[in-house]
This record gives sequence, C-alpha cells and structure tokens, in this order.
Amino acid sequence: MYKLLLGLLFSSSIFCSVRIVPVEGSLEPDHVQLKILFPTQFEIEGREPVVKLSLNNFPLGVDTSFVRNEEIYNYTYGQSIHLFLDDSDPIVITDAIDPFIDKGDYRKRNYSLHLPCLNEGVHTLRALVCRSYGECLKSSSSFDVRVFYVAKGGEQIDVCDPLIVLNEPQQRTYSACQPVLLDFYLKNCRLSLDGYKVRIVIDDQETIITKWQPFYLYDLEKGEHVVEVELLDQNDQVVPGEFSYEMRKFRVY
Repeated sequence: MYKLLLGLLFSSSIFCSVRIVPVEGSLEPDHVQLKILFPTQFEIEGREPVVKLSLNNFPLGVDTSFVRNEEIYNYTYGQSIHLFLDDSDPIVITDAIDPFIDKGDYRKRNYSLHLPCLNEGVHTLRALVCRSYGECLKSSSSFDVRVFYVAKGGEQIDVCDPLIVLNEPQQRTYSACQPVLLDFYLKNCRLSLDGYKVRIVIDDQETIITKWQPFYLYDLEKGEHVVEVELLDQNDQVVPGEFSYEMRKFRVY
C-alpha cells in the first residue's frame, strides 16, 4: 500500500499548502566534463587555497535556449558553475579567468579563484554545471567533489558515500508570480520505491520522492521559507555521512 501511495503521489501534482510539481529534466548536452583540478583529494593547503577547475563542452555566461528560462527565474549571468564550499551558498563562476588556456574556445576552459581565509581542518568543495535558469546537469561527468584540509589533517570524509546537493532554490528573493525551482544533484545512490529516497521539507510540509527530477514549487506565500532535503535509505532511515542533508532559506515577494 505504501508503494502504491508513493506511485500515485507523483502521477500528478502534490496537493498540499505548497504544491510540489514534478517536471521533466532539461535535455542533457553531450560530452560535458567538469573537474576540480586543485586542490587534489585530501590535500593539505594554506589558509587561502586556490581552486582550479576545468570545464569541457559547455559555454558559460550565455542564456540556455529552452522554454524553461521563461517559466521560472532566469539568472542574468547565464550558464554557470555552482561551487559549494562546505555548507555555504554557491560561488557562481560564469566566465573564464585563465587567459592562457584555450582562449576563446568554450570546448575546453580552465577557471581559477582564491578562496577566503579558511579555518584549520577539513573542508569540502562540490561543483555543479548549471543552466541559466539554475537547473543543474545530471550526468556523472558534470559534477565533482573534493575534500581537503587547511594547515593540518583532520576528519576523514568518504566521498563514495551517498551524496545530495541542494542546488536550487538559492538564498535569494523570488517573485510570487512564477514557480520556484527545486533542484538537487545525487551521487552514489539511485532513487526507487524500494531503495534510496529523498525527503523534502518546505517549512513544515514533508514529502517523500522516489524519482530524481526537477520540481516547481507553487503557492508559496510571500515571506521567508525554509527548504530541506535529506537522503533516506531503503528502510526510510537517514543515510549516515557528511553529505546526506542540506537546508536553505529563501524569500518570496
């Protein structure tokens, strides 16, 4: 009965105070590859480490040609890399800043930036490739993760554990005249009725989903909202590990 209810739940909208409506994912472009070049995995860095990334076959800073950019908020900075440092909001990368590597050719570009002064200990970087309206690419090659240390080694984090990244919404203000995109990235797990699931909590409204796809949020009241995503195992228990839960606040006006 539980499985039947879950199946019915996502045959159409989820009718609650906030409507969570599944939408088809955008078409995935071919041969996109994102890599964090530095820091390397488990490397010990100084307090202001330099991050270097490479991105192949995906131009940044341009509008995504898809009807979705008229349905939901479309970022003026165009297609981008969302780089998440620990549990902070994403650092948005939209333009190549290494002029010595394949200048003018989007098929292979390198990017570099200095991180702010960091505390000693363990830190994580997660990088996503995103369309101009925020939806991230879902291929395995369009995501990368790094665990590194500042000044000294520390806690061990297993990057092979199941992982969820809350990509959208971001911590900003959205118009009540448009739906708000709910989007996340998954790695090292597959959603199903019998396997992993994602629990979504918007304010105090809870929903369990079993299919990885974007969602539109409708009927959000004006004001501040909190969205949480949490990975559950086949027994509906929270998956242990560093990357199984994320929370973000956003506003609607």
